[in-house]
Amino acid sequence: MTLCPIALAVGCEKCAMFKICPLKTVIGDQKKLKGFAPSIKIDEKAMKKFLTPEVKPLFDKLVAGLMGMDEPLDHDAVEALFKQTVEEAGLKLGKLAQPVRVALTGKTASPGIFDVVLLLGKQKTVERLRSAVHIISTFKE
Repeated sequence: MTLCPIALAVGCEKCAMFKICPLKTVIGDQKKLKGFAPSIKIDEKAMKKFLTPEVKPLFDKLVAGLMGMDEPLDHDAVEALFKQTVEEAGLKLGKLAQPVRVALTGKTASPGIFDVVLLLGKQKTVERLRSAVHIISTFKE
């Protein structure tokens, strides 16, 4: 079985084979794969714009929800968690998805946010969200 470059980049051994990979549209696009490295560097401009105190409680809810999920994560369950989180906060999905994208990939552009979560897996997603919460807590203008 051959794993796609994205699966290799994130250390995923449970990803689908290349021909059925949910992210086959980005296969070979190295710029889009950078956020899947074992560690990331968050773009400073993106950090200032999207990792704000307002998203901290939303990240906390996502972490709690993800911790209650079994692995492998399910796309529909992840999507439902995001939708419930924004509905409870009275926000649109983009107000959560973009900060999460920055927290998970360090960039403002990536594959779909639910696919990013699935590819990173529960542990790495939670680690990066918690790291972002720490950054938000200590960030000074």
